[in-house]
Amino acid sequence: MQKKVLLIDDEESVRLSLGFWLRRNNFAVTLCGGTEDAGRALERNVYDYVISDFRLTPRGEEGVALLAKAREINPAAKCILVTATPANELPTSLERVGVYSLHQKPVDVFELLRLLGPALP
Repeated sequence: MQKKVLLIDDEESVRLSLGFWLRRNNFAVTLCGGTEDAGRALERNVYDYVISDFRLTPRGEEGVALLAKAREINPAAKCILVTATPANELPTSLERVGVYSLHQKPVDVFELLRLLGPALP
């Protein structure tokens, strides 16, 4: 069975590019551009990986809240944060909410694919 990935990013180009590479490597991918779509997706499906941008709006840290929600729903989900925000401006609580890995934008898709491992068991 394919591993499921929820990919959340407000930048369409990032969503489409990462989604393309994930699908090309046999992951089942759901793309969401914001918190409402992502919240609905999390309530309807169980994901192996949840990849979220840190800032989905100019306000701030919605990505961290979504990853925390994903871990509440499925504690086994591996949560990955991607961001253009400098590391020194990120909250220190990322590990506590279950962030498995942090990647600076632009995301190295090959590094991300290595982290995720094979899509099929």
